[in-house]
Amino acid sequence: MKPRFEVLVGIKNILNAEIIRRFGLIEQIKPIAIATILDPRFRNLNFNDAIACSNAMAELRKLLKPDFSSSESEGEVVPSNSDGYDFWAPHKQLALGQKKKKSLSYVNDELSLYFSNTVSPLKSNPLMLWEDMKTVFPMLYKQARKSFTMVATSVPSERLFSKAGGVITKTRNRLTGSRLEKILLLADLPEDQWF
Repeated sequence: MKPRFEVLVGIKNILNAEIIRRFGLIEQIKPIAIATILDPRFRNLNFNDAIACSNAMAELRKLLKPDFSSSESEGEVVPSNSDGYDFWAPHKQLALGQKKKKSLSYVNDELSLYFSNTVSPLKSNPLMLWEDMKTVFPMLYKQARKSFTMVATSVPSERLFSKAGGVITKTRNRLTGSRLEKILLLADLPEDQWF
């Protein structure tokens, strides 16, 4: 009985070491970390590495910053002087700086308000939760929609390769790529769309 237990402990240790080797630094991958932060069920609770969490939050703040590279304000056209001197340039710079401060404080307020809310239940759908919260957190909502589009598995591509392998056989090895694409598209259509 003792050797079996030692074998099981050895298998457990090997599996644990492989999981750590493959997924140990997953918090360092910024898109995954940002998606975790934007998931209302998890936020920043499950991070083991505080530095990875703060890096992801800093990257999220960068993504939420509005673009000030355009003119001083929306719709305002800055007239150009032929001599190159603008009497109001210092005022415009101060006004632009004040606008930047307001927008950046709004970003920080939106993030701090998001983190001050309670965590959602695990069985809830994060996309539905964000649909409910989009009026409260409009900037975070846009970023969440971008972050949640990642495909977590390679199953769809593997399924497509399997179907393509079934179409191209030894006797049908001269199919062109465009013809194969059309066959795979037609094979994937539901029956109600054939009529």
